[in-house]
Amino acid sequence: NQISSRMELFKQTLHDHQCLQLSVNDYERVCRIPKRKGANFRDLGGVIIHANNSCPVIDTLVERTFLPSGKPLVPDHVISYCRGHGASRPYGRLWWDETVPTVITMVEPYNQESKSMEFIIKSERRISQKKEIT
Repeated sequence: NQISSRMELFKQTLHDHQCLQLSVNDYERVCRIPKRKGANFRDLGGVIIHANNSCPVIDTLVERTFLPSGKPLVPDHVISYCRGHGASRPYGRLWWDETVPTVITMVEPYNQESKSMEFIIKSERRISQKKEIT
């Protein structure tokens, strides 16, 4: 019956879930991403975006911004990842009308392929892994 199937689904649902913690550097970066739809690492500055919106490069004409730890605000691995995979949204924010496909790898903000490593709209926390119930 319908009630027992709902109870069965409830038993399979994860209720005590916690997001994985960001590193200090990633948290600093995420806090600087604007809270608007489509915002991502490209909004941090110091990045050149080509007219065709292709893979960005570090702008060598402006002084590079660094975090208190001495690491760059826009990390090199984000740029090299984009060149190799064509991704355009590492450190992106997930908006109200967007969904996230099933995540099958480690959830890191810079491994964004198919929108799986994005951030909640008004939270500086990463989306975490969940097992989809089928």
